[in-house]
Amino acid sequence: MPKVKKLSLNGMPALAAKGTGKVKNGDVQIGVVIAQTPTGKVLFVIGIVNAAKKAAYKKTLEEVLAGVRPAS
Repeated sequence: MPKVKKLSLNGMPALAAKGTGKVKNGDVQIGVVIAQTPTGKVLFVIGIVNAAKKAAYKKTLEEVLAGVRPAS
């Protein structure tokens, strides 16, 4: 069981965990973020990436998470 990390996702309290897995074509890395929105709802963000290509997608993954914001 991976360690769960407490964090703030653009001002929303959140928990995050990372893990690894295998699919038919090779290894993958998995990330899950669970955030509580200001209205009390729960938001799940799930990312899966080919482990060999993670570095190529790092900037895109960071941009996606930076774009998750509470509705105004």
